[in-house]
Amino acid sequence: MNDTLTQVQQRARAYWFADGLNEIVGGTFAAILGALILLQNSLQSAQADILSTVTNMLLLAGAVSIPLLLRWMKERVTYPRSGYVAYPQLKPAERLKRGTPAILLALALAVLIVGSILASPITRLWAMACLVWMPSLMGVLVGAGLFRSERETGLTRRAWLGGLSILTALWLGWRSFPLMNLLTPTLTAGRITEPMPMQTAAVMRTLMAAMYANVAFLLIIVGGAALILGVVARVRYLKETHNVEPA
Repeated sequence: MNDTLTQVQQRARAYWFADGLNEIVGGTFAAILGALILLQNSLQSAQADILSTVTNMLLLAGAVSIPLLLRWMKERVTYPRSGYVAYPQLKPAERLKRGTPAILLALALAVLIVGSILASPITRLWAMACLVWMPSLMGVLVGAGLFRSERETGLTRRAWLGGLSILTALWLGWRSFPLMNLLTPTLTAGRITEPMPMQTAAVMRTLMAAMYANVAFLLIIVGGAALILGVVARVRYLKETHNVEPA
């Protein structure tokens, strides 16, 4: 009985992803964003500033428009073929409850980093090391989220994406490990109120460039894979369904 109920819940949740549009739209956006970040990382200062503005605008526009675009596309090309499934609407209090752990985690991380910068030279060095490992942490968190999605929907492609994200995170960690040799106690030996030494500024630029490049690689690899799997799912979906509206 429990197995049957779980399967019913999985089918209901999987319906939203069955047409492949989520992976196509989300993967395309992630890959484009990653390519822009990678390009921005390789340009000179004036050009990089312009592209940075474009990237930030795209990120903001995508966060607002992607859910609307998905809904619009599904209303026109998915629901006419396989029907409409109404999902229960979460109340604002329930949405806040679900989002609270992520918000608290982000705030705790921000406070920890800021506190480390202010506390002592050694903790400032730890904060600089966070720049090295942040893309790998992002990859692991994305992978964990995709594995959870696979468990809730039963869609194997979500697990494939999750595994790829974690493998990419490991590769980025291996790629970034030599940067740890740049972090020496002399970099943060001065007071926080003093001007940043030239050597420290140069190391910070190197770490920031590496961090942006690794984030870009993560977006391009996982986004590109999501796009490919979404197209495959879309083709299969079109073969298995037909338009239920009269011609």
